[in-house]
Amino acid sequence: MGNELPIYEEQPAAFEILLLRLDPQRDRAAEQYEVLRRKLVKFFDWSSCFPAEDFADETFDRVARILADRPVHSLEAFLWGVARNIRQEGHKRAERIVGIADLPDHGISIRDAANLEEQVLARNESEARAQCLRKCLQRTGEPDRKMFLKYHHIQGDAQEYRERLAKEMGLTIGALRVRINRVRAQLEKCVQKCLAPSGSRADGPRRRAGCE
Repeated sequence: MGNELPIYEEQPAAFEILLLRLDPQRDRAAEQYEVLRRKLVKFFDWSSCFPAEDFADETFDRVARILADRPVHSLEAFLWGVARNIRQEGHKRAERIVGIADLPDHGISIRDAANLEEQVLARNESEARAQCLRKCLQRTGEPDRKMFLKYHHIQGDAQEYRERLAKEMGLTIGALRVRINRVRAQLEKCVQKCLAPSGSRADGPRRRAGCE
């Protein structure tokens, strides 16, 4: 990869390792990434895991983190193993979506990715989560906040809309997804901190959302 600059300053390493494993040549690696991602989206769509695109991104995210820690001999086989694990986890959980009434179109729907939605156990917690998410979005830098809201405020076909958004921002669709995942991770930490009472939480692990 030579002296190529990382895509993002805050989390370049894992994604770069993943691309390198897909193909040493960057252009071919990006093509292979998109081919695999389309297959993953179909896989999760057929498995009734929605939004399928977010589950596909979660698969790549997990694989990239693992690659940063240890070698994987057969990357594609390993990736599909991770995808099946995520599907299995998803089918054990109920999908929960948080709607924020004062956001565009009566609220964006943000899937329970990673730990972002873990704090929701019952409907009476929904308003607290919505308030925390509003606060966390307000604290997010304006460029990232606008990008995140536009990404989730889908108009028409989701894939075409997001490809158009990436082009408007001067990014590849893969680069846009990595940037969205970074903002989502920041929001996740912020919402967790906002929802947690002072002191350690005493009521054990929370359940995650999953597939239908």
